[in-house]
Amino acid sequence: MILEILKKLIMMLDDEEYLRILEKEKSGFIFSLENNRTIMLALGKHAINTGKLLDIDEQYNELKSVTKEQIKEASNYILNLDNVCLGYVGNKDKDDSLLNCLK
Repeated sequence: MILEILKKLIMMLDDEEYLRILEKEKSGFIFSLENNRTIMLALGKHAINTGKLLDIDEQYNELKSVTKEQIKEASNYILNLDNVCLGYVGNKDKDDSLLNCLK
């Protein structure tokens, strides 16, 4: 039920919220460049995973080019209810409302 609500919220993503998220991510990216350790870790991780050197300008341009549709597509992939596994430990008689939410 909670995942379904999150999916509905993401599908309601409007232009204003999309631009706010994009600006937040861009500013976070730019501020992360002030930390040498962050840059070294990012460069090393990228080189190990791809075998290529990371181009900071190219990465920033890719971040700027993310679309609302890509965000929705990624969230649908992450919030896929077919792959959810949930466990509950506790006294069943004490809180039936929680169990009803999990069904």
